[in-house]
Amino acid sequence: MALPDDFSPAQHLLEMLIGTHNRTVQQTFIGVPDADLEHPLGGMKLACLLAEDDTVDMILLRLMLFWFEFKGNLPAPLYAIPTEDYQSRIFTAQRPEVKLIFREDYSTFLAENKFQRAKAEISWRLVNETSATISQSQAHSIALRIKETFAEGNGFTWERGPLQVTYRDLPHGVRFSLFVASQIEAVRVIERVLEVAGITFNEELISVSKTNKNYPVVPATHEVYGKAVKGIRHRPLTDVCFYRAELHVYGLRSPIRLVDLHYSGESLA
Repeated sequence: MALPDDFSPAQHLLEMLIGTHNRTVQQTFIGVPDADLEHPLGGMKLACLLAEDDTVDMILLRLMLFWFEFKGNLPAPLYAIPTEDYQSRIFTAQRPEVKLIFREDYSTFLAENKFQRAKAEISWRLVNETSATISQSQAHSIALRIKETFAEGNGFTWERGPLQVTYRDLPHGVRFSLFVASQIEAVRVIERVLEVAGITFNEELISVSKTNKNYPVVPATHEVYGKAVKGIRHRPLTDVCFYRAELHVYGLRSPIRLVDLHYSGESLA
């Protein structure tokens, strides 16, 4: 079908950008009224929403404010080596690994203290599969189970904290080490993960490591290389939400994106 004579590519692009971006902003600021500057996040929401009469400069600034400043999606420093270098050091192909990634929602507390969002990762190995036997249909089936179990609403949420709880079931490819607010919370999370993995929960496989150390909400500032630097948060007590699941297959340079709640690109479910 031919485009109308009065079709404007620039206007079409602007409408698509405003529609998709503002929908993401509204989903992020759930419960925050529009144009309510008295709400703690009202001013931020208003500044992030695109308007039809915005100039190009304003559009770019609003996008940068939302994605880089508020969402904190700037690249973070990493300790890493290239995938091929890492895999070249492994002489036997590892079993495929399913990884669930959780992340703290951005907030005014994080912005004011310039903290990175807390994260958590939970993974298990597919002990009955290899790089050669794992198939796209199997990956798609795993993605659907993860989506049904973890991607409802804004994503499955659990409370991180100072208590370390480990769950080991090595014959089934399971070795979790979680920092949680309580053992009850750890069991709730572990049972949910094992449900997706198709593994029976065994309470005898849990071990708990308690500590009397105090982890401050806001770490003290200390001197590093002649400058005052705020300390890193250790074992923060905060909610983390599911937002992505990946399948890592030995021999592939990039993980397979199974589910992603914050990415509009291609994923299996």
